[in-house]
Amino acid sequence: MRRTIFLVAALALVAAACGDTAGDTTTTAPPTATLAPPTTQPPATTTTAAPTTTVPPTTTTAAPAHPGSSVTSQLTDSYVFGSEQGPATADDLPFDMAAITVHWYNGGDNVVAVYDGLDPAASEYLCPGNSILTAAGFEHVSNAAVPGADCSNAFSTIDSVPGVSGGQVCNGLVSYITAIPSNLDGELFGTIEVYPPDGRFVGATGTVIMAAADLPGIDPATLSC
Repeated sequence: MRRTIFLVAALALVAAACGDTAGDTTTTAPPTATLAPPTTQPPATTTTAAPTTTVPPTTTTAAPAHPGSSVTSQLTDSYVFGSEQGPATADDLPFDMAAITVHWYNGGDNVVAVYDGLDPAASEYLCPGNSILTAAGFEHVSNAAVPGADCSNAFSTIDSVPGVSGGQVCNGLVSYITAIPSNLDGELFGTIEVYPPDGRFVGATGTVIMAAADLPGIDPATLSC
């Protein structure tokens, strides 16, 4: 009897244990993995700067010093000489007389003439000329080629030496370092003559009476480039 009671009690304990396990079943949900969508970063923007170009400053060569003289002359008389004589027409002359003013200066030892308005390329035979009329008559008569011109048919020519003698050109300005001493008083003749090979020589001239003391000074070296 005691054995039977013990067996029954043991079975009851086993049944209670099994019942507790079956009623306490807990289902654990699997962990949820949250995956963020992949992020695509745009490629870094590369900015290529435009090359920097350095523009050199513009250099402008100024015309030579020419302050303007109080002693001036205009071209008033034109002429043809050589095998033909008489006045020249506007068609004969490769320059406009009315557009040219001759400014006179004391260049130190010699008188200097600056031909404002004369194009140095007006003729390939362009030969300015100068003289002075004193009590003794015409003196120091000379012609000289504008640099690059042909004055081989001219008379009483002097060599054109930059800054020293004869025709000068700088930045389009035509000047003439004459053979006239700067200490003379008299009537200055400023001429432009053309000596083409065909022998039809033409020219134009204008005059001004001056005292040497009236001529403003100029540095002849500023008139040649």
